[in-house]
Amino acid sequence: MDIDHVVFVEPGRAILERCSIEIEKKAHCVIEHEYTLISPGTEVALFSGTHIGFSDPDIPWARYPLKPGYAAVGRVVEAADGCVLGIGERILYYGPHASHGVLDTDSMIWAKLPDVGDPLPYLFTRFAQIAYSAVVALHRAPRNAIVYGAGIVGNLCAQLFSALPGIEEVGILDLSERRLAVAAECGISGASSARELSFTADTIVEATGAPAVVNEALKVIDTRGQLILLGSSRGTVEVNFYKLVHRKLVSIIGAHETILPVKESDLKNRAPQARWASQQEAVDGLLGMITDGRLRVRPFIQTVVSPAEVQQALQNLLEKPNEYLGTFIRWR
Repeated sequence: MDIDHVVFVEPGRAILERCSIEIEKKAHCVIEHEYTLISPGTEVALFSGTHIGFSDPDIPWARYPLKPGYAAVGRVVEAADGCVLGIGERILYYGPHASHGVLDTDSMIWAKLPDVGDPLPYLFTRFAQIAYSAVVALHRAPRNAIVYGAGIVGNLCAQLFSALPGIEEVGILDLSERRLAVAAECGISGASSARELSFTADTIVEATGAPAVVNEALKVIDTRGQLILLGSSRGTVEVNFYKLVHRKLVSIIGAHETILPVKESDLKNRAPQARWASQQEAVDGLLGMITDGRLRVRPFIQTVVSPAEVQQALQNLLEKPNEYLGTFIRWR
C-alpha cells in the first residue's frame, strides 16, 4: 500500500513523502489514521536538530532523514489472517505521522477505543504514560510536591500527583501565563508564574528539560527531598553537588519512560499510585482515567492542521512554544 508519510529531511524542514507499507506477520494490521498528535518536546527537538541524540553516537536513530511518530488513532482497514483485530475497529497506538501505519499487535502498545465520539482526548494517553514515569520513579510517597513546567507532560504529572494518597499540596511553576491558565482549567490549584510558592516541597519534578532548572530545584527542595528528572534534558549544567545534594541529603532520580516495565516486587516499595508494572498496563489504566475524566485533557486541544500544513505547525511549536500545546494532524 502506498501512503503519505511526514519526513524530517534536515533541521527545520519537514516534507510529505510517498512510501509503501505491507503486512508481513500474522500479528500485523494496517491502520488508516484519523489523527496523529505532535510532541511539542521530543519531536520539535528532532525537527529543529537540537535533540541531544544528534551529537551522541550511542543514539543512532536521531539522524536525518527521520520519520517521526508519537501517537495515532485510526481504524483497521486490512489485517493478516490470525490477527486479533478486525476490520473497522478503532485503535490508539504509537503510530507514525502518516496516512496509514502498520500495527504489530504482538510487540507494540495499543488499545481499542469506542467506535463513536471525538478521538482527540485519547491521544493524550501517550503523554500521560510519560508523566506516569515520575510516579513510578518515586522512592517514597510525597507530602508536598512542585512540578517545574506546565506543558502537557508537566500538567498531567501534577494531576497524577494530586491523586496520590496522603498528598497535601501540589504546585506547578511556569513562566507562561497561558500554560498556567490551562493548568487551572485542569484543576491544578497551586499554579504560579513566580519561582516560589507558599509551601516548600519534599518532592520536585523537573518537567521542562532545561538543565538550569535542575540547579534552581536543588536550591529550594527540602532536606532529604527527592528530585525527579522527568523532562529530557537538552544540555549540561554545572551543579554544586556538595552544597545542594550532599549536604542536603537529596536524591536525584531519572524518570525516563523506559522506567517501565518494572518488577511487581519493586512496585511494593514505591508510591501506592504506582500500580501498573508495564507500559501496556499503564496505557490501559491511564486511558481509563482520561475516559472517565479523572485526568483532564480537553484544555490541551488547540490546533488541528492538514498534512500540507505540518511544516508551519512545527515552526509554530518551535518559535511560539507558549502559545501552542495540543497540535494534531488530521489525515481523513
